[in-house]
Amino acid sequence: MASIYRDYFRIDEDPFSITPDPKFLFLSRNHREALAHLRFGMEEGGGFVLLTGGVGTGKTLLCRNLLESLPDEVDVALILNPRLQPFELVASICDELHVEYPDAAESIKVLVDHLNTYLLSSHAAGRRTVVIIDEAQNLSYEALEQVRLLTNLETKTEKLMQIFLIGQSELEEILDQPNLRQLAQRITARYHLQSMGRPETKEYVRHRLEVVGISQHLFTNSALEAVYQLTNGIPRRINIYCERAMVAAYAERKNEVDYFLLKRAAEEVEGNRRKGRWRSLLKVSAVAAVLVVLSTTLSFNDITSFGNNVEHQMRLLLTDLAVHEKSAPVVPKEIVTDTIIPNNKVDFSPIKSAQAGYSDSEVVVAEKAEYPLVDGKEFEAMIAGEAFPEDQAFSALLRFWNVDAPAVVDGSVFCKTADAHKLKCVYGKGTWTSLEYFNRPVIIELETSDGRLVNMMVTELQGNRVVIDHNGVRMSLERATIDHLWSGSYVLLWKPPQLSDTTLAVGAHGQDVIWLNDILDRDEGIYEIQTQGKRNDRFDKRLVERVVRFQQKHGLTPDGIVGEQTLIQLQSASGDPDVPLLMQSKG
Repeated sequence: MASIYRDYFRIDEDPFSITPDPKFLFLSRNHREALAHLRFGMEEGGGFVLLTGGVGTGKTLLCRNLLESLPDEVDVALILNPRLQPFELVASICDELHVEYPDAAESIKVLVDHLNTYLLSSHAAGRRTVVIIDEAQNLSYEALEQVRLLTNLETKTEKLMQIFLIGQSELEEILDQPNLRQLAQRITARYHLQSMGRPETKEYVRHRLEVVGISQHLFTNSALEAVYQLTNGIPRRINIYCERAMVAAYAERKNEVDYFLLKRAAEEVEGNRRKGRWRSLLKVSAVAAVLVVLSTTLSFNDITSFGNNVEHQMRLLLTDLAVHEKSAPVVPKEIVTDTIIPNNKVDFSPIKSAQAGYSDSEVVVAEKAEYPLVDGKEFEAMIAGEAFPEDQAFSALLRFWNVDAPAVVDGSVFCKTADAHKLKCVYGKGTWTSLEYFNRPVIIELETSDGRLVNMMVTELQGNRVVIDHNGVRMSLERATIDHLWSGSYVLLWKPPQLSDTTLAVGAHGQDVIWLNDILDRDEGIYEIQTQGKRNDRFDKRLVERVVRFQQKHGLTPDGIVGEQTLIQLQSASGDPDVPLLMQSKG
């Protein structure tokens, strides 16, 4: 679809691709400050440089820009997949720097010795070495400790290696833990990247259009205002909404994106579009929507400023309304689909769900139930007086996936039992963000004040509240109630799709690739406007780009390969009602 709208707008590349391309870099005030901190840290040399920010705020793009501006005498090891054991991490750094080491090396010491020899030789030749670790919030404690130890490689006067940690906001929380204070003390520069304001958001859109040679006027002023309100100035969300709006403009043969087209595109991305809503409620709802959104999301100063400019904003919106009324959308016949599959008739196996083409509006989501709120004292009294054995928790988790399990399932056979029912175990250690990422019911391990381990089944996350299941009884807790008890350890289950291979990459073909394309269509909100006919069954360059966009959107390593982590997120995006989720809406 992207290549088709390129022809329509007469451009050679996508202006709103979420792949981090340095030529699209737009330096807002925050981005300029962040880049200055990175360069300052580079000039200081040694120690750690820390860059954090929310998902999609532009951290990776800044990192790419920094790489392009480095002097020739700087050697860089770029680690994009930090979910590695300490040995694997050091080996990856060696590989990036072309450090030779024995194939049979089994200890970290052997790798570090060879790395140290390389660094000393490089330093003697007047060269510097930098390691950049992206998505660093995924580093385990052991890996972080090993990274800290690498900064001990030094001469009498200076460090031999400088390390940049780039990660999401929770990385700061991780580094604030007492057991990582030695690493935190070695950070020489740090910056937290925030989203853009209203004027910069509008300039950002215009900038990306200019880079590919499109007139600044493709998006109307009211559409740009809606972009800011809908995205809160987060670059990745801006790119997703604007690209979807351009696809819609192509489909309706329009030469500009107005407020209504942008808003509808945003709703399709979010999966909330209601058929007929825009035609029947256009005059009243459109004007009211802008006023409500603006009045409920602006700060006091913004409200004052907006209040002085209401007439201007309304005039922009009514201009779009007049144009919209004169030219009703014309959708080309070849891309119209109107397939409705009743919920109870859909088979969610990969191939059949791909063929069915169900939409978000056809998946029934149960309303959130209200559970009794248990305060901290009640909860501590409860876990002090009752046992929460691991084997009962394992049994409860299996039953949550509709597995007919006995009341007690020993931990030694838990994963085997799950595997027999085509489920996979995931053990890990992380934060609430980790659980939100997997978005599956989970068992967490708590440690009481008297040293006992308590295994708790978490069935839902509702904002700052956690819903737990104990012996079939559900109750609600504030996250803060158990934060100080949770060790970070968890175990969960997921159901891999029934594919012919566990990994999809370039060269794959057949029904697995058709399934992948259709799930991506659904995630991008373009399933219903796809051209009818034979579906693409080849994993080609275009599909790699789509997979990369999906991975970046969902906080994955953007390698274009569909492995376990990507499959878990694809399964969540599929809307399969048989998959239990922690959060019904994840954005």
